[in-house]
Amino acid sequence: MRKMDQRIRADLLSERGRRRPVIVCFLLIAFWIQGQLVFAGSVTGPNVVWVNLDSTAEGQKINQIVQDFANNKSTDCNGNWSTQSLLYMIKRPPLIDDDLIKDVFLKGSSRGKKRLHYLLRSYKDREAYDGFDGIMVYVKDGGEAKIMSLTTGKAKIETYTAALNNKFPRPESIKDAFCALLPPIIRTP
Repeated sequence: MRKMDQRIRADLLSERGRRRPVIVCFLLIAFWIQGQLVFAGSVTGPNVVWVNLDSTAEGQKINQIVQDFANNKSTDCNGNWSTQSLLYMIKRPPLIDDDLIKDVFLKGSSRGKKRLHYLLRSYKDREAYDGFDGIMVYVKDGGEAKIMSLTTGKAKIETYTAALNNKFPRPESIKDAFCALLPPIIRTP
């Protein structure tokens, strides 16, 4: 009887020994899946639409300054801009046209603002699959060069005057305005 008990104990111990690597592998896989789920629920950005209402050569220079600044790997705007941020400059959601932008940013249309919020939030494509956090607009108005920003879902339009008296804005002013007016990430995973 004693030999049989020892043999049963030996079998149980050897089975436990064989199960241990399976359990360890199972736990490792479970932790890996959990990490993947956490990453899948994250939101990168911010995703921003850029509109320039100045169609002159100066306006194109402003676009180039913003594009170079946004694409520079060292640009971070105090941690608010990264290589995963998205700036729509050339490609723009089709229903966000210059007339709508003028209504909202120059005329203060509340109906236009509601429509713009809806269009920013609901736009989807391969890059902006969950919409936009906001919009930034460059405009020359009455001799002032301004950059304006509207965060999706918010009422207030933020404004930064980049230059006065029909002067061309310094690149540093454009970069400072870009960082100061950058909408926060408001999209949810």
